[in-house]
Amino acid sequence: MKKLITVLTTGILLSSSMITATYAQSSGGIVFDTPTRSAAVSNDNTNSANANANTTSSTAQPILDAKLEIMNTTQNVDASKAKNKAGDTIKVTATLGNLGPGDLKSHPVQVMAEELLKLGSLIDAGDGGQQTLGKAVVYPAVNITEDCDCEETFNFTIKLNENMCTDFPSLVKTGALVKFEDQQKSLSFECTTATVVTPVTPVRTTPTQETTVPAVATPVVTATKAPVTKSGPEALILLGAAAAFGGFNLLRKRK
Repeated sequence: MKKLITVLTTGILLSSSMITATYAQSSGGIVFDTPTRSAAVSNDNTNSANANANTTSSTAQPILDAKLEIMNTTQNVDASKAKNKAGDTIKVTATLGNLGPGDLKSHPVQVMAEELLKLGSLIDAGDGGQQTLGKAVVYPAVNITEDCDCEETFNFTIKLNENMCTDFPSLVKTGALVKFEDQQKSLSFECTTATVVTPVTPVRTTPTQETTVPAVATPVVTATKAPVTKSGPEALILLGAAAAFGGFNLLRKRK
């Protein structure tokens, strides 16, 4: 009669295998059959491992890779390092990528540019872009898988208003801030004061007519010497001489 027994080797219970042997009762004692090793994997352990794998996969979050570039295309320089002036054209480019390990699903895209939109006009919103309440330019949500070695690019163009310096002097002085995800850049501005030239009105002059003033003859006043009156004996002599001369002339006429 054969009986099945379990033999424990060196006092250690092997959880993953059992050594079985058979013995037969004979005159020589116990006879062992060739032992066999069988791996027994618990169903509970398998289910637990699968559950952990599914949990890790579902909780993996994407890592965003965002970039922001702003160019002054009028001056052909980085707008964040330039003195932007009225009438200049500003191009904003936002780039979004996914570094993994999870997928990026239905992620909203918006570039905050409230101050810049106030100082200028949106002349090109890019592919699918639109301005919202004068605060941002938004685009349709994007999906980027973890294994995609790719980027999504969004750009728009703003032309600075000619009268921005007079309409928003305080904002021009403090500057504008543009934000995209964890990226942001500030823009500074410069206003040139135009020199006002006052036109000179020509003065019409009337030709001067020459007026001839007749010469006025100045009368020549000849000083008349007053006769000197003799007095005393000289006067008597003169009177006598005159009387004698007069008498002489009278006698000549009678003759």
